[in-house]
Amino acid sequence: MRLAGQPGMQIVALADPSAELPLALVALSEEGEPVGAASLQASTVTHDHLSPWLSSIVVPSCYRGQGVASALALSAVREARRLGFGELYLLTPRNEALYARLGWQSLEVTMHRTTRLTIMSRATSVN
Repeated sequence: MRLAGQPGMQIVALADPSAELPLALVALSEEGEPVGAASLQASTVTHDHLSPWLSSIVVPSCYRGQGVASALALSAVREARRLGFGELYLLTPRNEALYARLGWQSLEVTMHRTTRLTIMSRATSVN
């Protein structure tokens, strides 16, 4: 099975044709198996004044460490740019280093209920 960084993996965007957001991204292996997913949302549980948000990157443990999450995050940046957004935001409880390697900048740390979250942003004009 070929995954991110190798020929054959593709990211498919799924959306309601009558709305720009929300939008789902599904990573597919060369064989067409789903190996991860993410979404672009207009809002999130905090910071209603910021939009859009990269949300819910999910990669099954058997596919982790193979670049799937990175490919989904970068695809989300391209989709946000295609939709006309200049900035994309995310919040993460523990993966700041992954996103920093992909060009995301930390904006602030906040608490949601009992979870510490880092709010990050990334310009969509940068690949």
